[in-house]
Amino acid sequence: MHPTGKREIPRPLRRGIVIEESERFHRLATDPADELARIRSRVERRGVGVLDFTRVVSDLPPPPPASPPGDGEVRRLLAEHFEKRRGIAVDPLSEIIPLTHVEEGFRLLALAFVDAGDVVLIPDPGERSYRAAAVLAGAWPIAVPITRREGYLPDLDRIEPEAWRRTRLLFLSDPNIPTGVSGDESFYERVIRYGHERNVPIAFDATEASAAVTGSVPRGILDFPGGVHVGVEFHELAPLHDFRGWRPGYAVGNRQILSAMEMLRRQVTPPVEPSAEPVFLRALAVDEQAHAAAAGVYAQRRKTALTGIRDLGWEVEGNPCGKSLWIRSPRRLHSMRFAAMLLRRAGIAVVPGLTFGDFGQDFIRIHLTRDEGEIRDALDRIATALPRRWQGGGRGAEKG
Repeated sequence: MHPTGKREIPRPLRRGIVIEESERFHRLATDPADELARIRSRVERRGVGVLDFTRVVSDLPPPPPASPPGDGEVRRLLAEHFEKRRGIAVDPLSEIIPLTHVEEGFRLLALAFVDAGDVVLIPDPGERSYRAAAVLAGAWPIAVPITRREGYLPDLDRIEPEAWRRTRLLFLSDPNIPTGVSGDESFYERVIRYGHERNVPIAFDATEASAAVTGSVPRGILDFPGGVHVGVEFHELAPLHDFRGWRPGYAVGNRQILSAMEMLRRQVTPPVEPSAEPVFLRALAVDEQAHAAAAGVYAQRRKTALTGIRDLGWEVEGNPCGKSLWIRSPRRLHSMRFAAMLLRRAGIAVVPGLTFGDFGQDFIRIHLTRDEGEIRDALDRIATALPRRWQGGGRGAEKG
C-alpha cells in the first residue's frame, strides 16, 4: 500500500502491452488534412491569420421562421418537402427516413448490404465518407475513375468483370462531388441498367443538388424509370444554412433498402434523436424565399472567386454550381504540395484534391463558406505572395 493510502499497481503490471491498431484503422486513419494541420499550426505561430476555405458547413445562420415550427411528424414533413421540391410523391412510412447526417446513411447502407470481402464501387475523386462506409463494413472499395476524358462522369465500363461479380454496392453522386458535373439522361439510364443487370443497390448522393445555387433543381435517379427499384437518394436539408454543426438530411427511394437501414439503426439510435427533432423542424421551416436569398449570397461569392481565379490564370474544372470550386493546380503541381504552398506563403487553407482520391491529386477544392470580403482578401494574398510562375499556369477558368 502506498504511504498516502492509495493502492499501487503491482510492478510486473507496469510494463505496457503491445497494442496494435486494426487493419481497418490503418485503411481509414490516413488523412491529408493531418499534415496540413501541422503546417497551419506553424504558420499561425508566426502570427499569420489563416483564412480557412476548408469548412463544408455554411456560415449563414438560418432565418427566423415566419411561424414557430410545427409539431408534425418529421417523416410526413420530409415527404411533403421532397414532393414540393421534386414533384415525386413518396410514402412517408416506407420510402423516406430522416438522417441527422447524410454520412450516417452511407454507413447504415453499407452495414446492411455488404459482407466482409465484398466489393463496393466508389467514384474517384469522390467523398471520403463512401470509402469509410465500405471499409467499416469490411468490404474492399474499388475506385471508379472520373476523368476529363470521360466528361467527369464515372466510367463503369472500366470495372473488371470479376470486380462486378463481387460488387454489392455502388456509390455515385450527381452533381458529382467534387467536380460539380451532372449526368445527362443517358448516364442515368446506363446506371440504372447496371443496377438491374447486376443486382447492385445504388447509393445516390444528391447533397450537391441540394446545395445548387443556380438554375433548376437537378434531377436524380428517382426521376427515371426503374430508378426506385435499384437506388436510394441522399439529400441534405437547407444546406446553405448553418444549424450549429448539424447537417440534417434524409434518404428516399427503394423501400427494401430503407427498411433494412431503419431496422439496423434501431439497434444503435432512435429513428430521430429527441435532440435532433427541433433541428429537423427548423431546417424544414427554411422556405424557398430564404433558400433563394442564401443562394444569391453564394452566387455572388462564386462570381467574385471565379473572377479572381481567372485573373490568376487558374482553371476551374466542372460546373461551379454549388458552394465550392474544384480548381486545377497550376503547372500540374501535386495537390498536397500546392495546398501547403498556399498555407505557408499566403495563409490560405484549402482542401487538397488527394483527399477525394488518387484521381484528385492535380486539384484543390475551396468552399465558399467565407464572406465576400474574405474571398477578395484571399485572392489578393495569393496574387501578392505566390511567384508569377504559379500564376497563369492554367488555361483560364471557366465562365460561371
